Amino acid sequence: MTIGLRPEFVPEKASMLTLVMALSVLRALEQVCGMEDIFIKWPNDIVIGGRKVCGILTEMHLAGDKMDCVVIGVGVNVNTPAFPPEISQVATSLFAEYGQTYDCRAVMAAILQNFEKYYDKFVETCDMSTIMGEYVEKMINFGREVRVLDPQGEYTATAHGINERGELLVEREDGTIRAVYAGEVSVRGIYGYV
Repeated sequence: MTIGLRPEFVPEKASMLTLVMALSVLRALEQVCGMEDIFIKWPNDIVIGGRKVCGILTEMHLAGDKMDCVVIGVGVNVNTPAFPPEISQVATSLFAEYGQTYDCRAVMAAILQNFEKYYDKFVETCDMSTIMGEYVEKMINFGREVRVLDPQGEYTATAHGINERGELLVEREDGTIRAVYAGEVSVRGIYGYV
């Protein structure tokens, strides 16, 4: 599914909508499936059993220096029974995890209802402060070692949640804390996808 928004805030805030949607999808899937073993892999993947069930992509269109619109794409693997061998270790579906089929319209409606709630909270401050605790609570990579694939050089660090701007806070081996912006790096688990 894809939704389009015409936000009033400055373009620098748009990337946080990916995290807002991730929390919205997570809560929707918990409601639809009646399960709580669903997590967020910062910033934009939803995982079950260590495998990706959903990915989110946010794109912005500018008109001069102002934001014209934001488009958020959400892809949830709902009733897929199995995946090709090359992705079967990293991809899953609601059906594969819970053994039953789900109404895609109900999944979509739950996502939109949750997004409306979390988006309203977000625009109160135009940062993650109103939902940050809830997001961090469901981060699968919180407290785990991650590999930060930075163009300036890869390094290993421990994930310590997010800040108000939605950046991942990582502690490097020398004890320094760095805020990692999703657009500049990729984060992977040390021993696999998460």
